[in-house]
Amino acid sequence: MTALLLATKINSTPHIAALLKAGSSPHERNSRGVDALQICAHKNYLSAALLLLQHGASPNVRSLSGSSPLIQAAHFGHVTLLQLLLEQGALHDEPNFKGTTALMRASQEGNSSIVALLLAHGACPNTKNKEQMSSLMLSAQRGHVDIVELLLKAGATANDLTKQVSGGGG
Repeated sequence: MTALLLATKINSTPHIAALLKAGSSPHERNSRGVDALQICAHKNYLSAALLLLQHGASPNVRSLSGSSPLIQAAHFGHVTLLQLLLEQGALHDEPNFKGTTALMRASQEGNSSIVALLLAHGACPNTKNKEQMSSLMLSAQRGHVDIVELLLKAGATANDLTKQVSGGGG
């Protein structure tokens, strides 16, 4: 754990700014490969995230589990932070090591605001993870009817949903 990561963990923007000014790298990681921007995305530390991005932090760095700041923000429903990451070039369809994208995570969690934002930025509703589950299937599995409707309007393949509901394969 570095001083920058500790300052980020407690959301101390003044300390983050001082450490970056003194030469700390926004790319520092802990033993799990998590950097300061990923901590911000997980905890919804918007000011700290903006500061890190201004100092060169990448919105596309992945932890050892393959999770990106965008996937973290999508999972926890941090709309404003997710918007900032997208504006800073976050790759909206970049999966983690299980093949899960930010859209899949938001669909699974039932966050319609995040789903709509990702779709508006071009996220693909038909991408499947390593278990061959799409955003549509993940949202239907959890009973998120509003998300299912959003995904279908965005061009999600309804055939996937039929296969899951009927228990059929392909």
